[in-house]
Amino acid sequence: MTDQDELLQLEQTLTVLLESHRADLILEKAHKILALDPHNRLAFIGLIIAYNRSQQYDLMLQACRDALALWPDDDWLYHSLYLYYLNTGVDYLKGKEAIEKAIELNPSNARYYRDLGEIYLINREADRAVKHLGKAVELAPDNAEFRSRLALGLLRQHKVDESMKMAEGALKDDPSDNEVLDTTGLIYALAGELEKAENLFKSALRDRPTYQYFQKHLDLVFREKSDKESRMTRGMRYTPLYLRHKGGKLHFDEDATNV
Repeated sequence: MTDQDELLQLEQTLTVLLESHRADLILEKAHKILALDPHNRLAFIGLIIAYNRSQQYDLMLQACRDALALWPDDDWLYHSLYLYYLNTGVDYLKGKEAIEKAIELNPSNARYYRDLGEIYLINREADRAVKHLGKAVELAPDNAEFRSRLALGLLRQHKVDESMKMAEGALKDDPSDNEVLDTTGLIYALAGELEKAENLFKSALRDRPTYQYFQKHLDLVFREKSDKESRMTRGMRYTPLYLRHKGGKLHFDEDATNV
C-alpha cells in the first residue's frame, strides 16, 4: 500500500468516526494522517472536535491556532475558537470576537448568529442577544433550538407572553430535542412556573443523565421551589427569577470607554 492509499483509507475512516463519540479513535486517526500529511485539514478538524468532546481544552486551543496559521480565512476554525472560549469561560470577549470573525467570513451561516446571541445572553445583554438570535431564526426559521434561545432572550426583555408562545411552539415542533427541552424549562423556571420547568429538565436529563449543564438547571428549580415554599409559609411574596435578575453586564462591556 502506498502512502497515498493509506492516507485515503485513514481519511475515510476518520470521516466515519467524526459521526461517533469516540474521541480517542478520532485522535488516533487524525495523528496518523498528520504524520503523512502535516497540512491535512480533515485531520485538524478531527483534532479540534475530539479535544472539544474530551474537554482537553488547552490542546483544542493549540490545534485551533495551528490550523488558523495554515487557513487564516476559515470560518469554521473561528467558530471552533469561539467554542473554546465559551466552554472554558476564560474570556467571553475573545469568544465574541472569534464568532464575529466567523460571521464576517460566512455571513449566511445561521448557527454563527445563534452563537453570537448566546454570548450576549451570557453577558445579560438581552437587546443585543435578541438582535442576533432573531437573525439566526430569520436564516433558519425551522430550527426549533434557535427559536427556543430567541424565546429566552425575549423573556430577558420581559416580553413574557411572546417568549412563552415562541418557546412552546419550539417545543411542539421538536419535543425530543434535549436543548429545546432544557431552554424551555429554563424559561419556565425564570418565569416562576417551577413544576413545568422541573418536568422539562427531567426529560432533558433522561437521555443525558450526566450532563452537568442540565443538572444545574434542575438544581436551580429545587432551590427556587424551596425558597417559594418558605416565603409563602411566612406570608411573603415570591418574585420570579427573571424579575430578580438585575444589574449590569457580567463579563465584558464593549461600550466602556477609557478615560
